Amino acid sequence: MFLARLPGSVSRSPAPAGESSASGEGGPPGLPLPALIRLGMPGGAVLVALADPRTAAWAVLLAGIGLLEVAWTGRRPVLPQAALYRDVGYAAALLVGYLHNFAVPALLLFAVVAIESALVPRPWPWRRVAAAGLAALALRLGVAAASGHLFAHPAWLAGVGLALAGTWIWGATIRTQAALQQHFRQRQQAVRAAWETVVGQLLAESGLPAATVDAYPRLGAGLAEVCAGRADPGRCRELGQLLAGLVRAGTATSCPLTPRELEVLQWLATGLSYRAIARRLHLSPGTVRAHAGKIMRKAGTHSRSETVEWARNCRLLPR
Repeated sequence: MFLARLPGSVSRSPAPAGESSASGEGGPPGLPLPALIRLGMPGGAVLVALADPRTAAWAVLLAGIGLLEVAWTGRRPVLPQAALYRDVGYAAALLVGYLHNFAVPALLLFAVVAIESALVPRPWPWRRVAAAGLAALALRLGVAAASGHLFAHPAWLAGVGLALAGTWIWGATIRTQAALQQHFRQRQQAVRAAWETVVGQLLAESGLPAATVDAYPRLGAGLAEVCAGRADPGRCRELGQLLAGLVRAGTATSCPLTPRELEVLQWLATGLSYRAIARRLHLSPGTVRAHAGKIMRKAGTHSRSETVEWARNCRLLPR
């Protein structure tokens, strides 16, 4: 559920213009740190406080500061690097406060920092964060060894290492999925722009006064569904019928011929003689010839075959 909502946060918080070049290729530029992950900082501090209620004051203070900071920055876009380095400060402060207290997981917040470092766009600060995490781990182990608590719990060291590795892998997975979904959205937008160009050109060639997809809300909504992959075959047929109707309307609007001339033109395309056409239309042969002459003058043609070809090019007759 969180992964499905992650791309939404990207679209609601566009990256500043100058940040995309710094992000480099691969990864969404300016990807903000999700509030759900940033809430892991005060949440982890609360867990530390619960682990040893006698010394909970420092952890509770850090949890309160973290909640206020997340609430404040949630009202405006925050550079992911700035949020990450602030959280590194919280993790270091928690470690220093409980450096000699081995009843609490003082390195817990570095796991949240590890996830955040995988979400920050390139150039990734994971090397700096990894160095800070390893330094904190070495400091913790050194103090534990000096105090005789290093092997108080045999699985403690392996558990810390696996937790840090797992959080980095999880964060990288989240970031990769976010990047793929953003790339997919960009491809959808490119495909829609291409289709809007094609349809707009078709509308313009049909002689419609408004030759953009935006001028026809139903057509624009249908194209959006098709490009998003939400249109079934029935919806696609409906969209095709709508587009064909617009083309026919544009052709009829721009047609220079009168209804009677269009009727004569259709019979001219059959190859019948003027006398045969006159019998079918209940007109005199001279009237049919007069209509044919008007059609040729409007079309700028000099023969029946040229006139029929002109009508087909103008979509007045089917090919």
